[in-house]
Amino acid sequence: MNWEAIGAVAEVAGVIAVLVSILYLAKQVRIGNDLNRTNTFREIMYGLATHFNVMFGPDDAELVVKGYASYHSLSPVEKLRFEHLLTNFFQYAEDSWNSAQVELLGQETLENWSWYLRTQFFPHKGVRDW
Repeated sequence: MNWEAIGAVAEVAGVIAVLVSILYLAKQVRIGNDLNRTNTFREIMYGLATHFNVMFGPDDAELVVKGYASYHSLSPVEKLRFEHLLTNFFQYAEDSWNSAQVELLGQETLENWSWYLRTQFFPHKGVRDW
């Protein structure tokens, strides 16, 4: 075997090694993206659940029910608290939308938000008035 043949074999081995490395890196990037999607979804849903525990908890449930019925009937302090609760709630919806725009969340999550807002949130007069 001469040096040219050895060089050709080494080049082929090098090309194979580069291809294997590229495939491995592509797989790792895909796994990382999947993990980011999962973590994004989990963080938004955990934050939303925590917010709902406050919003519908013993300290604020009555205020939310009253605000849902009529925003204008709230006192200035109640309006401030109600607005804070709704603003924080909508922040989770916005975070979901932004995450979907960069493909960290799927279309199904946005469809679920759309259903929830249309059927469980916007029908309340106080929310619409706000």
